Amino acid sequence: DAAPMQAALLAVNSDADDGNPDAVQKTVFGLDVVLDDGAWQYVMLWNRVQVGDKLVTDGMATMEAVFTTRVFDDWFARDPDFFSKVHEGQITQSELTTKVWDKIIDILSSESCGMTVGWKPSIDGMSILLMLKLADEGTVLKLADRMRYMMPVRKKAYQVTGFECPRLPMTLLQRLGFDKHEQVEVPAYLAFDHDRGKCFKELAAQRIKTARGLVNKWRAGWSAAPSELIESMHRFTRMADMRSALMIVLVEQLKLAEEKNDNAGSGILGQVFDKCCAIVESRDKDLKYEAGMKSDLELRRSRLDMWSPPKFLSVEEYQNTELWEEFTELDVLRLIRKRIGTFITIEGLQQKGFIDDFFPVHHMASMGSLATTWGSLSPSQILRLPGDSFTDHVRDYFGEEVGFFFHWLTYITRHLAVPGV
Repeated sequence: DAAPMQAALLAVNSDADDGNPDAVQKTVFGLDVVLDDGAWQYVMLWNRVQVGDKLVTDGMATMEAVFTTRVFDDWFARDPDFFSKVHEGQITQSELTTKVWDKIIDILSSESCGMTVGWKPSIDGMSILLMLKLADEGTVLKLADRMRYMMPVRKKAYQVTGFECPRLPMTLLQRLGFDKHEQVEVPAYLAFDHDRGKCFKELAAQRIKTARGLVNKWRAGWSAAPSELIESMHRFTRMADMRSALMIVLVEQLKLAEEKNDNAGSGILGQVFDKCCAIVESRDKDLKYEAGMKSDLELRRSRLDMWSPPKFLSVEEYQNTELWEEFTELDVLRLIRKRIGTFITIEGLQQKGFIDDFFPVHHMASMGSLATTWGSLSPSQILRLPGDSFTDHVRDYFGEEVGFFFHWLTYITRHLAVPGV
């Protein structure tokens, strides 16, 4: 509600609050601090000093600096009387500040942004903390879709489509066997599209349905005329997405037959499975070489292991895998910043003195977790050889630039350790 926020902005002394029920009190460096960051994600620090009865002579330039062209033009057309007053310099600082505050609240809480807004005064009473968050997951998805936000493809989605997730080249230490880590997977980034993600899952379910029909057909006709089915197997296993669906359906049905002690059924399914694997392996030199080094029993077990969890997806995972990774807190912060920039110029708000700062909210729970592990000052933590175990955590909280810096620092420290000694 803009009214109490407006009152808080204009009041000389205000103890109004957003009523956050999750606030807790904690002693930090000997001071009693209320940890009320809650789920807020951004804070806009409004300057109460701007409130006064002084006439504004550069009001039009101020409005153009604060709002983007689309907002300014639309507002000018809807409220010509107000802009006439601004143009003539007949508006006070308090009136202009109130108008800007109201407009920003309307924009942020509108369907176009979908943000939840809260407020509270600063400790010194000179500022108002305007707090923002995207509380609804559906709103995050809508904004990402509307803004074509780039998101990484889920690694399991590659298996659904029958392809391998791209990997970084092996390092020298990995080639020599000193570094036992797997090659780092680097999934592609695609513009988020809700309809495309929905279609991705629908197509996966359709492929599983088709694969089950084919497997049942091959199973029923295998004893009578297996040679007539080979061409069908070759045709469908050439399709990368159908190949993965066929193999996991074969694994599923083969295991079900074995659980039911259906020896005849498992025998036929085993032959169908082996034939499909042989066709797939004939197009892959590495798989073909590996197959030639094992006995029939070992080969069957190896094939089942390769097409079963955790190395591959189950049928249920195949049908329910999302195309994109989940949105992280960092993604949501970027969405908020980018969406606000569509309507409001943060630099303009700061230059014209409406706000002092605009920054993301630190969350004590996440910071505390990093502080007690990665940032710990304990001797065991300080003296340990730098590693990559916290690189992703740092990246997820502080962003790629900070994460890459510490990744590079860890790398260079490790490689300078021997020459330094």
